[in-house]
Amino acid sequence: MANRMKGKIDEYWGEASLALGISVVLNPYFKVDIIEYGYRQIHGSDADLHLSRFRYDLTCAYHKYAKDISNQGPSSSAMADVSRSTSSDISFKEWRKGKYERNMVHSQWNELDQYLQLRPPENLDKDGNVLAWWQDNAQNFPILGKMARDFLAIPVSTVISN
Repeated sequence: MANRMKGKIDEYWGEASLALGISVVLNPYFKVDIIEYGYRQIHGSDADLHLSRFRYDLTCAYHKYAKDISNQGPSSSAMADVSRSTSSDISFKEWRKGKYERNMVHSQWNELDQYLQLRPPENLDKDGNVLAWWQDNAQNFPILGKMARDFLAIPVSTVISN
């Protein structure tokens, strides 16, 4: 019975983890930083493998939305497709500060790259209103704004029972 339960948890997590990860990325205070930090804490030397896979899946989801928007199609089809070595003694804020200081190289980026390179808003963690941030910034990032409207509307506690 325990193996069956573990199998169900693994199956559910496999389906939900990308959607949850994208939701975190769409929080302009955290973006990919908290995922990268967490993967390094959890997976250690294997973190880059997991991060690479997540970034690939994130980019694929972004491109599906970009294609849907250029075709003026509904975002639900893109969302349905998506549903499928830092030391542990430094803080997240210290780690992220160093990351942004190292990544100041600019080139021609797509909307996702531009968003990910923006410095996190300083006051967002105090008021926490991610939806208001997207309302104010959606015209700068129309594809990501559409993703934010879809992904941030997913109830976290919803579980499909079999």
